Amino acid sequence: LFHGGDRFDRRLVLTAALWVVCASAVAVSFASLTDNIWLIGASAIGLCCAFVIYPLAIGHANDRVHGANRIALAGGLLLTYSAGAVVGPLVGAGVMNIAGKYGLFVYLGAVAALTGGFAFYRMRATPAVPADEQGAAQFMPRTSRMRW
Repeated sequence: LFHGGDRFDRRLVLTAALWVVCASAVAVSFASLTDNIWLIGASAIGLCCAFVIYPLAIGHANDRVHGANRIALAGGLLLTYSAGAVVGPLVGAGVMNIAGKYGLFVYLGAVAALTGGFAFYRMRATPAVPADEQGAAQFMPRTSRMRW
């Protein structure tokens, strides 16, 4: 089992995932003009990286907060995530009205680039959490049984 810090700095992996999502969004915009196989490949790579952004951010944030502040942190992160889930589609739809059907990917790429730039800035401005201070991975059981 896993008993220690990560092999790579979470901030580096998070920043790389954001930039891959950005590159994927640009690739989807161009691939949609040419061939479907490139569209599927770029979408798959971008989605795989997009799904790790939130867990990486939560893991990194929890490494920086101790004690009872973790509950407030979890609430703040969930509220921020929820606000983005509400505002994001509204802005994305507005961009699509202006830029056309590929405007969604332009919007996703811009958001990923801005967030990736901010993550890179923060990575340069603050030191990494030492591996011995990082929390160990917590493997959680399923909370509900799926019945087919």
